[in-house]
Amino acid sequence: MTTAAAAPDAPFLCAPPAPGRGYHPDGVELSYAEVRARVLRFRDAYAAAGYGHGHRVALLFENRPEFFFHYLAVNALGGGWCR
Repeated sequence: MTTAAAAPDAPFLCAPPAPGRGYHPDGVELSYAEVRARVLRFRDAYAAAGYGHGHRVALLFENRPEFFFHYLAVNALGGGWCR
């Protein structure tokens, strides 16, 4: 959150182009501000669903950028995750 406030336009997460890949085949680059917004949205959704400190959440994602949004959101609530 500190880096997102200090350098919101700096790149945080990049996935290079990979034609034929099922997600982001043209590649994607997300800034700290974009990731912060998504993480906060997911954090709020998890909290509204009753998740919080000590809860474990199973995440079933391919090795893809969206995994990090959920990982950071659950972590922000004091929860843990498992694959």
